[in-house]
Amino acid sequence: MSRLQPALPDVGAAAHSPIAGERRSPVPAEVQDERALVPVGGVWRGLVCFRGRARIDGTVLGDVVATGRLTVGEAGAIHGRLVVDEVVVAGTIEGEITARQRIELSPTACVVGQLRAPRVAISEGSVLSGHCASGPTPSIQ
Repeated sequence: MSRLQPALPDVGAAAHSPIAGERRSPVPAEVQDERALVPVGGVWRGLVCFRGRARIDGTVLGDVVATGRLTVGEAGAIHGRLVVDEVVVAGTIEGEITARQRIELSPTACVVGQLRAPRVAISEGSVLSGHCASGPTPSIQ
């Protein structure tokens, strides 16, 4: 592994190994494999790295780098750059978002910054203050 690449923990691996006696409430299939990285009310300062599917419902003061899908919940806020495969935003992001596959802004999303992805979906009601580049042209590493 290169010194420049951080090791990315596989947050999806634990989703398939339930704890003995654990009771789970019914959760939609698309949310079931997500792991909460920062819960509501939580604050993380610094770089966030992961593989798989993850969710942020608290505040991140730093960059997010991932191989996988990130969901930013309605209470979630990120102040930094995002580089991910796919992101669904329902909360607030201040910074540049670069996705290798797709960016989706839900009706409650508020983004101040630049969007870059092959596919971008912006729902009615969401707020985008910045530039958006989409289509096959953006070269994303």
